Amino acid sequence: MLRTHHLGQLSDDNLDQNLTLCGWVDRVREVGGVNFVVLRDRYANLQLNVDGSLLSGNKLSREDCILVEGILAKRPEKDCKEETNGSYELTTQRVEILNKSETPPFVVDDKEVVNEDLRLKYRYLDLRKESMKRNLLVRHQVVESIRSILNGLDFLEVETPLLMKSTPEGARDFLVPSRVFPGEFYALPQSPQLYKQMIQVCGLDRYYQFPRCFRDEDARGDRQMVHTQLDLEMSFVHEDDVFSVIEKVLGKVFADVKGVNLPESFERMNYSECIERFGLDKPDLRFGMELYDLDEVLKGSPYEYFNEVIESGGRIAAMTVPGGAKFSRKILDGFSNFVKAYRSKGVFFFKYTEDGFSGGASKHLPEGSDEALLKLSGAKEGDLIVFVADKAKVTNDSMGYLRNHVAKKLHEESGDFIPEGDYKLLWVTNFPLFEYNPDEDRWDAMHHMFTMPKEEDLKYFETGEYEKIHGRLYDLVLNGVELGSGSIRIHRPELQRKIFDVVGFTPEQAESRFGFFLECLKYGAPPHGGIALGLARLVMTLLELDNMRDVIAFPNASSNRYFLDDSPTRVSEEQLSELHLQTRKTEE
Repeated sequence: MLRTHHLGQLSDDNLDQNLTLCGWVDRVREVGGVNFVVLRDRYANLQLNVDGSLLSGNKLSREDCILVEGILAKRPEKDCKEETNGSYELTTQRVEILNKSETPPFVVDDKEVVNEDLRLKYRYLDLRKESMKRNLLVRHQVVESIRSILNGLDFLEVETPLLMKSTPEGARDFLVPSRVFPGEFYALPQSPQLYKQMIQVCGLDRYYQFPRCFRDEDARGDRQMVHTQLDLEMSFVHEDDVFSVIEKVLGKVFADVKGVNLPESFERMNYSECIERFGLDKPDLRFGMELYDLDEVLKGSPYEYFNEVIESGGRIAAMTVPGGAKFSRKILDGFSNFVKAYRSKGVFFFKYTEDGFSGGASKHLPEGSDEALLKLSGAKEGDLIVFVADKAKVTNDSMGYLRNHVAKKLHEESGDFIPEGDYKLLWVTNFPLFEYNPDEDRWDAMHHMFTMPKEEDLKYFETGEYEKIHGRLYDLVLNGVELGSGSIRIHRPELQRKIFDVVGFTPEQAESRFGFFLECLKYGAPPHGGIALGLARLVMTLLELDNMRDVIAFPNASSNRYFLDDSPTRVSEEQLSELHLQTRKTEE
């Protein structure tokens, strides 16, 4: 080793010892011919006392990679700091510059706000920051914690292929052309769904892995084209068995990483109740502002639009914002602009003051409805009632996301609206198996096509009442973030064919895409179920971050481009020829 110690190993036992250390120059301060240099490595920082004569005319600059030899000493008490190595200093006797650094495009610390695209282009510098090193350390700890408990529960870690048959599951597949089989393609897996089910047919009983999953879709702060998930599957289980395993897994993760004790069992809520109370199937339970319906209060309103929404089966849903009556018109207009992203026309509102309901839509209240509205809303003086009236899905999406948006705004103002260090985990259950796609006039699987319907709903396959069929589906939600989804799977081929039929596959299409899987189910496939949790989402939520890219070493940018190596790029005609491909110019 070039060094005798790394900077995280120093203690009083090393005082007066001759040490060799390596790292990067974090900053330099020159005072009277003496350079006070802060050395940084993965583990900690350390101040160096470097006499200018040791540098032989060279000047140390930020991010130079250096080796130093010297004696570890105590710093004067007045100069000691409350940090790792804050009471030590190395009296340097030799300096070797292992590699000079050019002036970095940004200062490597957490104080400077840097454009994200620039951070991603120079990710190797960005990852030197303390916050980023901490994020990756926590991610590592999470994986180690998960592995330890699953191994203790008799799970086997099994890898599944990265090259497989294209079986689109909602997002576009990434396709890989075959050189050996001209004109044919592999796909990168969107998930190991079919393989993990086949592992259960193998009889391996309990499987897990941390697979890479690939989806050719637009990126967001909580979504990447390539992500890693915890994937597990179990044979001969009910939903409660899967819940119990995940509750143990996350209980250990939170205890190991955060020192937080989670409840042994997480709260559960039906999908329909989630939508009614929160508008979304991934509610944040750390704060109130639950939704309530204004249909009865606004029935007979002089504003005809409200009556049209009620009569057409839409939804008028509201929430009470504590202290929101003080919001300016500009802020309220901002709420309207916010919900337009969810196809809503805007928001309506009432302010409740000492004079009763006023402002906004108060002129549209039916005569004599004030008391009913006050009782329903629970409004207190100074509160705001904000609501959306539209088709049910538009109202639910708009109010669900607006609830989170308003909560963040209130928290920014007060600092305590959303409790810090509070982790609310929720199992959302009893989802509809199918959802109707009006754009394409067909039924889609709400989660995926391999979910077991509830036994009592099987009769609706015969009547064609697909909207009444519920699946043995479950989502796990943490503080408004969907960590993952799972289900009890279909293990009988004839039932699997029925699902394919409902979503519009002809028998020939089902055989072409999934024939190998249907064949597998014929050979004594056991009842089984499992779940997949997004690893980056879990770590992001543990660290109370908003951006998944901050817990991934080399993520793609929001444009789906990798700025570090500027991919994707064009390739040579020779490479294309080997793969029997040619490019086509797209129309402007």
